[in-house]
Amino acid sequence: MLAALVWPGRPVLADERCQLDTPEQPLQALLKSVRERKRQYVAPTHADLSKTRAALDLLLDALKRAQPLDHARAALSAVHLELVLTRLGADPAVAVVENPAHRVGRGIFVWRCGALPQERIVQVPHSFFDEGTLPIGTALAAAGARALFVNTVHRYPAGVAPSQALGEEEGGDDSRARPSPSDLAHQTESTWQVMTQRALEHFSSLVVVQVHGFADRSDPAHAEAGIVVSPSIASAGKPAAKQLVTRLAHGLAGVGVCLYPRDTRVLGGTRNAQAKAVAAHPAAIFLHVEIAHGVRRRLVSDQAFRDSFVSAVWGQPEP
Repeated sequence: MLAALVWPGRPVLADERCQLDTPEQPLQALLKSVRERKRQYVAPTHADLSKTRAALDLLLDALKRAQPLDHARAALSAVHLELVLTRLGADPAVAVVENPAHRVGRGIFVWRCGALPQERIVQVPHSFFDEGTLPIGTALAAAGARALFVNTVHRYPAGVAPSQALGEEEGGDDSRARPSPSDLAHQTESTWQVMTQRALEHFSSLVVVQVHGFADRSDPAHAEAGIVVSPSIASAGKPAAKQLVTRLAHGLAGVGVCLYPRDTRVLGGTRNAQAKAVAAHPAAIFLHVEIAHGVRRRLVSDQAFRDSFVSAVWGQPEP
């Protein structure tokens, strides 16, 4: 017998949560098929972004109400985006992906269907450049997030040098960085940003966790740092960031965990475009999680260690 989920108005059976007449694709295979390291990024037009906003409103409303996705699919097709049935963790999900004939690096956006006790989004904006952040972010999202966002082209495509990009793997605070056009964490006119903004409108008290990477010993003053957590400029996330640092320190023995700006003045994500969007919503939280290269390698290879990390990130806040 199928378990029922509680929705406003009526109970919804688990097999009704995603109503899409397409074959289901495994998430890992889907991610592999849409990510193209060397493809050149093309920024969307204002008209495309406007159409994307309207289409996403239809999609999120249909997912919340357990309604068919036909209208959303038609609206997304107008901007060369498709819906693919998949799973996020054990739950049915739909992925918004680019039409294969119109791939320009907008990203892949996987939305879990059904009711959730808390609305959370995991974002991996530099999955090529910040090695290991894709499996880490996927594990986080599988553990109960509403959505997983992943970039689909390299942060620095062929012919674009990471000059003056001092954030993430370059080892400094991104406050002085000159973002590449395909650096979706720093672009306000992007499909990625529209997805974030519409989620903030549809889901109250949204928590956005963005996973990044940095080179070991990037901060000479804190050479032992393995993880740096920051609320960026979204001040509502300051208590949550502090609590997360405590949980990570307790759950990951031997890993140095720093809180920005209390413990370090680098890797704070202070120019992050999604943080700015979250900051405009007083009930929403942004957590910028930077992970050192060595810690990322262990998180990818050691499942028990990764499970401890996931549990710490999603743990209950301290009283």
